[in-house]
Amino acid sequence: MTNLFLMINKDLLGNGLSPIEILITAQVMEFQKNKMTCYMTDEQLADSLGVSKSTVSRALGKLSDEKRFIDRHTETVKSKQVRTLSFNQEEYEKFLKEKRQSK
Repeated sequence: MTNLFLMINKDLLGNGLSPIEILITAQVMEFQKNKMTCYMTDEQLADSLGVSKSTVSRALGKLSDEKRFIDRHTETVKSKQVRTLSFNQEEYEKFLKEKRQSK
């Protein structure tokens, strides 16, 4: 993927997500929009977003464990275990609905 920009869905803004959570979610959404699997490691995400690996790890933990709209899976590719990230539209819509009701 050689895009020099990242599209951010306006729905991601103003819902209590941190800037890094917004960027990570937008990155994963971009992969899915292009019908690609996101195999980016925490380190690769950190490098591409200009933050530390621990910042990415914390944000992914919140997005997958608390907010539940980024799914983390482990799969075997060429005899090697790799993590994939995917965007869960159903959980995202639940998240947005809860945020709108709490306003």
